[in-house]
Amino acid sequence: MKAAIVALLFIHVSFASVITPFSSPDNMEEVVGGFLQESESPLVAVYMFTNPAIAWGLAGKNATILVEKAPAGGIPDESILCFLQDGGSRVLLYDGPYRFMHAKYAVSGNRSLVLSENFGSFRARGWGVIIEDGAVAANLSSIFKEDSKNAVPFECRLNYTLGGTSFPPEALPSYEGSVQLVTAPGATQDIVSFLSSAKERLWIQQAYIYRKWDEGRNPFLREIELSPAEKKVMTDGSWFNVDKGDRNSNYYTDQYLKSVGIASKIPDFEIHNKGAIADNTALVSSINWNENSPENNREVGVLVTGEAAKYFAARFEEDWHKTEIPFSALAVFIFSLGIVKLWIILRKRKGH
Repeated sequence: MKAAIVALLFIHVSFASVITPFSSPDNMEEVVGGFLQESESPLVAVYMFTNPAIAWGLAGKNATILVEKAPAGGIPDESILCFLQDGGSRVLLYDGPYRFMHAKYAVSGNRSLVLSENFGSFRARGWGVIIEDGAVAANLSSIFKEDSKNAVPFECRLNYTLGGTSFPPEALPSYEGSVQLVTAPGATQDIVSFLSSAKERLWIQQAYIYRKWDEGRNPFLREIELSPAEKKVMTDGSWFNVDKGDRNSNYYTDQYLKSVGIASKIPDFEIHNKGAIADNTALVSSINWNENSPENNREVGVLVTGEAAKYFAARFEEDWHKTEIPFSALAVFIFSLGIVKLWIILRKRKGH
């Protein structure tokens, strides 16, 4: 209960910050690696840590790393955690009180890193920010320390080798803007308020969206339906997210959204994002749109406003149009197909 109270203290506070936006698969691996290379004694919280290059970047950094003790399918690669521990990091396994430690963030000095992605391959679409603001860093550090009280030390039981290299820092554009922390458990109302604030555009990009929660309709879906803004929704099309045997799968969510007149797409690239854009504010977070994530997990997100949000809007627009064929290209394709068919018909006639 105490941890929940500490987390709730920070949800509604807004700060003037310097914000550096980035995304995967574009440049997230390099940015995360560079952030940690520049850090001293960083605090790192992540659901799963499987990237050897990021691990190499933490060598000798005196990091404290908090990972989920029992992720879905178990810890996938303990050699990474062994390497981190042998490299001088303190590795802790989160053991409650919340259902999962599903957040993805890091803190060092006055700088904070908040992601939608685990420290893995960074192949799927995801969003991230670096925030330079002492108050934001202090609040995330407090959450980290509270969660670490319920952790157990990792014990390496492997003989391992780990190849890899680290990344130099990468210079990226930064923008001034406001930042509001959104933390779970108890994040539902904050996300509902964010969605309901949209007047001009409400663009959603999520790994998955459940149509139903235990108590009825997903309140996030309800806010999308009620919004007067232009609405666009993208969800992931991986086989496990479009299973027709699961009534909460993206397949049925996509069909439902289209049936009520909302533009919805399941593209042919992987989406692991948990993001949204309401007018000129973007949500960058680890929060999935089922009921468990915002209500029962430890999650961390931020609402960023200003030029940084425009960066994510640009990424969304690129993704939205990625699978669309321009009319001119479509016309050329149809014309070329007609020529090929005509050639086949003439060949057949000559054969007779």
